[in-house]
Amino acid sequence: MRFWKAAGHLMMAAAVMAGAACSPTREAGANEIKDPHFLRGQELARQLDPKGAIESFERALETNPRSASAHFELGILYRDEKKGGDAAAAIYHFERFLRLRPNSPHADIVKQHIRDGKVELARSENLVHATPAQQQHFDRYKAEIERLAAENAQLRSRLEQSGQPTPPPASKTGPTPVSPTRADTVAAASPPPKAAAPAAEPHETKGATHTSSARTHTIRQGEYPATIAKQYKLKLDTLLAANPGIDPKRLKIGQTLIIPAP
Repeated sequence: MRFWKAAGHLMMAAAVMAGAACSPTREAGANEIKDPHFLRGQELARQLDPKGAIESFERALETNPRSASAHFELGILYRDEKKGGDAAAAIYHFERFLRLRPNSPHADIVKQHIRDGKVELARSENLVHATPAQQQHFDRYKAEIERLAAENAQLRSRLEQSGQPTPPPASKTGPTPVSPTRADTVAAASPPPKAAAPAAEPHETKGATHTSSARTHTIRQGEYPATIAKQYKLKLDTLLAANPGIDPKRLKIGQTLIIPAP
């Protein structure tokens, strides 16, 4: 009878020891797990209050800086993005745990957490801190995309006017349109019709000038006869007839066209 009673006690003790080995926290000494701040941290963690739990475990470390259990719990809380999201802090506390308890049966798992945290930390640093060269590449790509979008818009406009000359494509540097000076406008202007009065000075903002009998239009970059005729609601033949001295395939920036009455 005494034999079976002693055997039962041994089996119960073995079960308790096996259960104690299930988590790193249970490997700790009695002082670590009985610390009131540590117990409060566990309670808050179960209540899904990570900020409060972190504060409690930090207080436990103030009481006992060698509390491996507190370091482990803080590493878990900081590792989870939903409960802290601080990979650097998680790595620190996991490394402290291994230093205080290098022979823990859970050391391999903790080391894996450290490796994962370092990978995540490196990835986030690369995304946030771009080098000047990387920023320059990004700026060039952005400018190129904007240039291609502008050229695409011009191509769509050309397709609407079939048979018209194609203006030169925009350069990669995207030059700013040059506003013609008054002297250039006078030198490039075609002779007005006999019945037409002298044209007034062009209005730079609208590109056209009204006189008593005719209007003029100063050609800007990217313009051609079809678009100018459409702007003034004229037929292309009417516009060309009013300007017999121009070559529609060789328009120049700053050249002046006569705009007949519609």
